[in-house]
Amino acid sequence: MHLVAGLARPTHGRIVVDGIDLTNAKDDEVTVMRRQRVAMIFQTFNLQAAWTAAENIAFQLKLAGFPKNERKGKVDAVLGRMGLSHRRNHYPDEMSRGEQQRVAIARALVVEPRILLADEPTGSLDSIASDEIVQSLVDLSHEDKVTTLLITHDPAAAALADRQIRLKDGQIISDRTRNYEYSEIVDAQRATAEQEAVESLELTDKERKLLN
Repeated sequence: MHLVAGLARPTHGRIVVDGIDLTNAKDDEVTVMRRQRVAMIFQTFNLQAAWTAAENIAFQLKLAGFPKNERKGKVDAVLGRMGLSHRRNHYPDEMSRGEQQRVAIARALVVEPRILLADEPTGSLDSIASDEIVQSLVDLSHEDKVTTLLITHDPAAAALADRQIRLKDGQIISDRTRNYEYSEIVDAQRATAEQEAVESLELTDKERKLLN
């Protein structure tokens, strides 16, 4: 991940990110690429404790060179998209861990990156929050056409990826590409949810009969 982000240089071979060869690129070129084309999400969120959700996101826009008069609109839009409009002026310690990670995702997405790097983004979350975060990343990746590189030890999270590369002791041991479309997964998930809703209703009817 550090190689793709330009935070480290390869000892041999080449690293090409969005058409830019990072192997021999100058430091300032790599910095611009990282700020404008690549965004990162971390396990520990890396939010500034003294800043509100909006301020944490706005600072990313400042680093990327967005004019001040454009920042508020972009911040409000991405917070709304992540379901966090009501947390706009809240500080990290006033939010749940799942909400903090959604702020971190919003901060990453607000600059409209071409590549999103997610380093164990669910490692500090419970199972429910983890499922929500991973599903959000999958949805956003397909909706925004953003290439997402997810590093995870969670098989359930990895199963949602279009391509799965497994590493062991620094070596690639498998490289699989999913042979079905994302839309098929969405349809299957909706069908499952609808079936569960029907079963829930049926159970409620039975309970009512017992009560009568």
